[in-house]
Amino acid sequence: MFKGHPMSYRNLLSKTKGLILIFFIFVFGLEVYSESINAQPDVQRYKSILDKNPEDIKVRKALANLYFNQKMWKQCENFLVAYKEDLDRNSIFQLAKCQHEQKKYSEEVKTLLTLSPDKKKDLKALYYIGLAYADSNQYPNAITYYKKALQVDGESRVVYEHLLDVFEKTKNIYEQRVLLKEMIKKFESVAPYYHKLCRTYSEEAFVAETIKICSTAIEKDQKHAAESYVYLAQAYIDSKQKDKAKKILKTATKRFKGSEVVFRTMGEFFLNEKDFHSALRYFKTAFRNNDHSARSALGMAKSLFYTGKFEEAYGAFEKACRLDRSTYTDFRTATSRLQQEKKYDLHNKYLKASNRCRMTQLK
Repeated sequence: MFKGHPMSYRNLLSKTKGLILIFFIFVFGLEVYSESINAQPDVQRYKSILDKNPEDIKVRKALANLYFNQKMWKQCENFLVAYKEDLDRNSIFQLAKCQHEQKKYSEEVKTLLTLSPDKKKDLKALYYIGLAYADSNQYPNAITYYKKALQVDGESRVVYEHLLDVFEKTKNIYEQRVLLKEMIKKFESVAPYYHKLCRTYSEEAFVAETIKICSTAIEKDQKHAAESYVYLAQAYIDSKQKDKAKKILKTATKRFKGSEVVFRTMGEFFLNEKDFHSALRYFKTAFRNNDHSARSALGMAKSLFYTGKFEEAYGAFEKACRLDRSTYTDFRTATSRLQQEKKYDLHNKYLKASNRCRMTQLK
C-alpha cells in the first residue's frame, strides 16, 4: 500500500503516535488552563462584591477557597487573616494551612489559638500548633502542645510519632526511651519501635538491656534489622563476648549485603583485632555500598596503611578527607608514623595532603 511512498509505514506509525501524544497533552493542558480561566469570573465577581461590602464573610471565604485550591497561599491568607475572629473552624484551618505553606509559623499559631484549643480540648488544633512549633525549631513549645494533644487522645499514633521525632532531633535519649516503651505498649504490632528502642539502650551503653531489646527487635522484624544487629554486636563486644559479636555480624553481612553500616562495623571489628586484611575486605564492601561514607573510606585507609600499602592508603585518606575533614587527625597519625619509620618521601607526600585536609577540605 505504501510502496513508492516517501514515508515508510514505520515512520508513519511513529508520527501518528507522536500526534496522538501531542493531542492528549494539548487536551490535558487545555483542561487545566480552562479551570484557571473559569475561576477568573468568580474571582472578579467576588472581589467586586467585597469592594462594596468587605464584611461579607461568606463571599470572603469563597474567594479564599478559590485561591486555596490553586495553592495561591499568600492571596488566600490576605483575604482571611484580618477576619479570623469571624471565621468558622474549617476556614481557620484553611488559613493556618496557607500560613504554614509560607513558613509563617508564628502567625499560624496565632490563627489556631483563636479556636481556644486548650479550653475546648481540640486535638486537631493542639496537634497543628505542635507541628508549627516543631517546623520552626521551637522544640520545647512543640513538646508542650504534642503532650496536650495526647492528653486529649492518648491513642493518636501520629502525635506520638511527631513527639518522638522532636526528641530524636533534640537528642533526648531518655525521653525517647520512655516514650518508645509507652508506644510499644499501645501499638504492639509496630515493629520499628523496637529497633528505635534498641538504639536508645545502645547509645547509653545499657549492655544487658541492649542485648534483650535488640534481640527482640530482630526477632520481630528481620527485614529492617540491620542496625539492630550492629547494636547487638556492640553490646556483646562491650560485655567481652567477641565470638558472639563476630557471629552476629557475620550473619548480618549475609542478610544485608547492601548495608554500609553492617559491613563497616564488621570491618571495625577486624581492625580492632588487628586483622587488617579481613578489615580491608569489609571496609571496601561498605564503601561500595555507600561511597559517601567517610568512616568506611577511613577504615579502608587504615587497613591499607597497616598492611604496608602506603600509596593506596594515601588515596583512601584523601577520599575520607573529601567527605569529612575531621579525618585529618588519623591522616596526621599515619604521617607521623611514616616519619618514625624514616620513609621520608612518603612522609612529605602525606604531610602536604594532611595539612591541606586540616586547612581546607580536599576537593
